[in-house]
Amino acid sequence: MPDAHEQTRGDAGRVARRQAREASPPGLAEKELAMLVLTRHRDQSIRIGDSVVVTVVDIRGDKIRLGIDAPRAMAVHRAEVADEIAGAIAGRIGPRTIDNRAA
Repeated sequence: MPDAHEQTRGDAGRVARRQAREASPPGLAEKELAMLVLTRHRDQSIRIGDSVVVTVVDIRGDKIRLGIDAPRAMAVHRAEVADEIAGAIAGRIGPRTIDNRAA
């Protein structure tokens, strides 16, 4: 029988998998989507493909600062910003564009 720590880890894994499924693009089969959960310490990195490196820059309480090295041509956004952009693109009428630059 799993101890309390193992049970909590199992619950967290189930929650993470459910959140990943809910965040996946429509039509993406569940078997095509997998969440890898890693443990990293400050100044440690993970590599995604050949061109993206994510580094833990700082940890303060429940907040983690990440540094992301990616090609300039690759869009990198927080999930809530990407959702907002996708919603704006899906709902736009005519040739409008999203421009966050100050006028």
